[in-house]
Amino acid sequence: MKIHGFLLSFAIILSVFLSGCSEENNPPIIHCAGADIVSGFTPLNVSFFVNASDPDGDISSYKWIFGDSGVSNESNPSHTYLFPGVFNVTLIIIDNDEGYAVIDNITVTVLSKDIDTDGDGIADYIDSDDDNDGIDDIDDYAPYFDAALNISLESIRILGAVDTPSSDDASAEVFFTVSLCEKTSGLNDKICAIFFYNPSYVICQEAKEKIDALNLNYPLDVKIYDIPKNYALLLQYYNAFNVSQEDYDTFAIFMGDSYYHKINHFVLLESKIKNLIERGLPCPEIHFGENNEIMDYEEIIIASPPGFSYWDGVPIDSPFHVDWFFLYDISDDRRFFDVRIEMYEWDNDSVEQLDIDGTIDGDFSLDIQYDMATGEWTGDDTDGITTGTDDEGTVFEKDARIDYDITTVEYLLTPGNTDTDGDGVDDDDDPDDDNDEILDAFDFVPKADVGIVVSIDRIRIYDFVKKKPNYTYVDAIAYIYGKGISIQDAGKKIFIDRDTIVNWSSNPCNVPDDALHHTIKIKLTDGLHTRFDINGDNPSVDENGQTLTIDYSLGNYVGNQITGVADGSMDDNDSTFFGEYDAKIWYTVSTVDMGG
Repeated sequence: MKIHGFLLSFAIILSVFLSGCSEENNPPIIHCAGADIVSGFTPLNVSFFVNASDPDGDISSYKWIFGDSGVSNESNPSHTYLFPGVFNVTLIIIDNDEGYAVIDNITVTVLSKDIDTDGDGIADYIDSDDDNDGIDDIDDYAPYFDAALNISLESIRILGAVDTPSSDDASAEVFFTVSLCEKTSGLNDKICAIFFYNPSYVICQEAKEKIDALNLNYPLDVKIYDIPKNYALLLQYYNAFNVSQEDYDTFAIFMGDSYYHKINHFVLLESKIKNLIERGLPCPEIHFGENNEIMDYEEIIIASPPGFSYWDGVPIDSPFHVDWFFLYDISDDRRFFDVRIEMYEWDNDSVEQLDIDGTIDGDFSLDIQYDMATGEWTGDDTDGITTGTDDEGTVFEKDARIDYDITTVEYLLTPGNTDTDGDGVDDDDDPDDDNDEILDAFDFVPKADVGIVVSIDRIRIYDFVKKKPNYTYVDAIAYIYGKGISIQDAGKKIFIDRDTIVNWSSNPCNVPDDALHHTIKIKLTDGLHTRFDINGDNPSVDENGQTLTIDYSLGNYVGNQITGVADGSMDDNDSTFFGEYDAKIWYTVSTVDMGG
């Protein structure tokens, strides 16, 4: 009996031990989740849906948290938002072993019915043209403002393959041109496919590998979108292709008039591609003209002359920050835009184009196609960094790299038709919106007659200037187009060897709006008109070596500015009896509205 009791006890202990060694639970998998509408006006009724499964059990509960204190335990609930706001929606799914999965990338934007964007007395929720730009909201890719395309250059780098300069002048003069045209569709001679996928899921990664393989073997033009970031666009394609909610999936491929969303669909997809090789296929178009026909290709040049900018002294083989941009007013009902950026070197009155296109097409220009619906672009480059050396061209090429960006921004601060200069002619029809006698086509800031303000924010006078007393007097003057403008009158006492916040500013100086670059000089003197050296780049003790010279780019808008620090002690010219007096300033140069 003792033996049997021992065996029975051992069996019970073993059973308990083994039960604690069961396989680890796998959490539920959310294949697809979303909402039928993600923006609208109060009261906004939204239907949510989810497609989920549990690999080793059953799903025991759902919990939707709608972001406005509302919750639901249904799998596919509906919820009505009564108040405006931006609401982040969270879904929590729990299985029968208490494993869980969470998704929180659904955002619902609810607007008030009281909003009247264009001030026409008609609330946005019943107004067919919210921004009063003459384009119905259903066809307007920027329904709440007049859109502009902002093309910016952040930095440039001329690579060593450019003409070898002398050691004393290792720099170049360069300039850029930017031109733009609009398209009504993305037609081309390749086979276009639209691919949506969620990179978090393994099955989507497999689909991505298959689409990449097809892209290598066939003349495809594949536009790839991340579902969590572009869910609203995916819903537009679902609606255009009449895809039922039951067929929503973790990835989606739209080609021609067909929809593919399963791994085994790739056999059908490749077969269709083979039949299209000789004639190509345009991108599926979700905006149609009358009678549902796809609109014909159209090209409209909307920038003449093209955007232009110039820099001198650009170093060879070293990054050079430029912070330049150009705004193009665009038609809000156009989705696709062709952008061309060209870079040139100017040397001894000769001009030679630099290669910023990393593709092997024999063209040095950067040609890209911008999609206003998604904010993304395709073509010679897709990520905002392009280098001419990527094409492995010949040693005779002159290569360069640029960092750039393209965004959709608001062109006007006020909606609807405006009359900036009050001359009775709407800006849309006025060739000189700000009445500064410079035509808008040549005016870098067409909505305002602008000027420049020079400010000194902080100052330091070095201790070797005067021992006793421990202060000096400072007078600051800015020169713009040879005209002296006081920043601070003489008589301001500044203590020696101490950083002092001063916040001095000049009066605005009107400048020609058709000139992008303006030369500004800043001079500091004491009460006896002895100059302080604030130019740390020039060791000479004359005015050129002590005065700070700034090449200021006006920019394309009121409020553009640059900040900097100038330190005269950096030229290693010691303050001897016959030397100079050094100072350091922190300064700001700003573009301002002379009328405001």
